[in-house]
Parts: sequence; structure tokens; C-alpha cells
Amino acid sequence: MDISWIDGLEDEQSLFGAAEPKGGNLYEVEHLATFQLSDELALPADGMRRLLHMEKNGFGIWSQKMRVRLEHRFIVILDFENGEEMERFPLHLIREPTAFTNPNPGELYNNIFAFIVQPVEMHIFQCFNISAAELVEDVKMALAGRVPPPRRRRGSHGSLPPPPNNPPPDPPIYLPNHEDVRDDTSSGGSEGKYEREVNILNRCFDDIERFIARLQYAAAAWRELQRRRK
Repeated sequence: MDISWIDGLEDEQSLFGAAEPKGGNLYEVEHLATFQLSDELALPADGMRRLLHMEKNGFGIWSQKMRVRLEHRFIVILDFENGEEMERFPLHLIREPTAFTNPNPGELYNNIFAFIVQPVEMHIFQCFNISAAELVEDVKMALAGRVPPPRRRRGSHGSLPPPPNNPPPDPPIYLPNHEDVRDDTSSGGSEGKYEREVNILNRCFDDIERFIARLQYAAAAWRELQRRRK
């Protein structure tokens, strides 16, 4: 694989990284995935399809909250807690900044920002304090050499609401009446009870398999993150 772009990236960081001002718009995001570019993963829409396929099939998405800082020459990825710089991408390598939005708050991934770092990888984020479409607009302005306008911080898109102050009420107590018991016995008997228990057991096994797959994906993502930090 041609790695000459890495040398160019390091040279540009050494030339401009120290002099780059720390200003620039900050955006709160969650990193969802990084995909290596290939014939099947060449555009952000391909990456979005892969992301949804992984979620649908129980592989799980190991997300990490971060901040994106849009500078004059770079997109910089920062640790959300301590502000430590984790990644720095020169703008001249950025391709296809794309937003995937959905007004339905029930959609899990409804405010997605994706971009390609030519020629190797694609990054996908969920935005919180800004519309992904506005973030894409800001990136396109930076790519054109213009300064993006300051953005007013908004409430988190797609994030969970704050917990209520009061404790939850006690769950209702269900006491089956005699008619329920008789109906259950007459309709299924011991055979129906056995089938229900088998179905419950099968669902438990499915949940365990999905959980193990999520752990494996999270471990792989963690190793990749540690490798990038070195």
C-alpha cells in the first residue's frame, strides 16, 4: 500500500501544527466508526449502510464521545474529557463531507456527519450540539478557504433526556384471576409451557451472542484507538 500520504501528513503537521491557532468552532460528537476505504466502501453512503448493517445484525457500535475542532487547515479530533488531541486531518485530504439526518427522534442515528480522509479511511460521527448539515456546511466553507460563522450551541440531537428528579413508581403487581389460569391450561397445557420456555431460552442465547459480539467489537475499537494514540 502506498503510504506516501502519511509522510505528507507528518510534514504538514510539523510545518503548521505548532503554529495553528487553537481557535475554531467546537462541535460535540460521538465517534461511531472508522472504515478503511475499498471498492465496497468508497462513499459516505456506503459507510452508513455498513454501520446500519452492523447495528441490525447485533455487532453493536462502540461509540466514544469526542469534540471536533475545525481549524484553518485541519479537522482536529479532541478527547471529550481532557481536550487532548487524538487525531489531526489536513483539510486538503478531506473528501465528501456528508450529513445523514432524520427528523424522527426515535431513529438511533438521526444526525450523522461523515467524511473521507483520502486515500485511506472514512470517519462517521453522531452530532449533538449542532445539526450535521450545518457542520458539513462549515467544513465545505473551510475547504473553500472561508471562515465558518460561529454556531450557537443547541441541545443534544439524539441524546437521552436527563433523568427525572423523582424516583420511579413501584411496578404494578399483577395477580392473574382464575379465568386466566384456566384459559392458559386449556389452550396450551404442558406442551405450550414447554414451547414458551424453549423460546425464552433461545432468546437468551441470542442476547448472549449479541453481547459477546459487542464486546469483541469494542475490544477491537479500543485497540485501534490505543494504536492511533501512540
